[in-house]
Amino acid sequence: MKTYTYLITILLALTFTTTLKAQTEAQAIEMLKLVNDLRTRTGRGVVFLNDKLNTAARNHSIDMANNNYFEHEGLNGSSFSERIRATGYSGGPRGENIAAGSSSIEDTFNQWLNSGGHLQNMLNANVNEMGIGYGFNTSADYRHYWTQVFAQNNTLSVDEIQDDNPLSFVTYPNPIHDVLYIKSSKSITNLNYKLYNVTGQLINHGILNNTNGRFKIPTENLSKGLYILELNKSTIKKLIKN
Repeated sequence: MKTYTYLITILLALTFTTTLKAQTEAQAIEMLKLVNDLRTRTGRGVVFLNDKLNTAARNHSIDMANNNYFEHEGLNGSSFSERIRATGYSGGPRGENIAAGSSSIEDTFNQWLNSGGHLQNMLNANVNEMGIGYGFNTSADYRHYWTQVFAQNNTLSVDEIQDDNPLSFVTYPNPIHDVLYIKSSKSITNLNYKLYNVTGQLINHGILNNTNGRFKIPTENLSKGLYILELNKSTIKKLIKN
């Protein structure tokens, strides 16, 4: 459970391009952990942050704050689905939660937790990606405005989640088939790895030996789906098995 909580905490720590970069990133990770802890306790799969969904959510929150309104429908008449598609997101929009009045992630999460429709969105078994956005305006009635969106994407991004290791690793192919290959930026003899499914269950682990400059993990017995690969306890990557 400790390892699972660690994985959920750092999943997709995305970079934002606004003046609220550091604050918004920390908020997104905190909300992601709360949502995934809830989903795990109730038997749902975890969701991942997506930068386009974050953009759609953030833009709506900022628009509500700047224009002092609190509605799912944008001032331009847009629905949440239209705002998501306007970012170029390729998946299917599934739901939106909005909240206002608190600067606290936990308080905002609890507002949604104690509301049937909002809770249903957070527990939707047919979503695998989430976006979270925050807007603030001292002149607005509620000052703090939040938007949370959910979607289903069959082509989840396969980028790196975290890398605190001075070594860098390249994994290929991704999506994976029968064998996953790993190359290191420096010559090393052994490589520790752990492979988790999206619910945090440890699927496989061990120590790999360097063979002709690369490491390999047999994956022919893996079911189709999304996996999390941890290398040397510091590098974490998303993998898709087709």
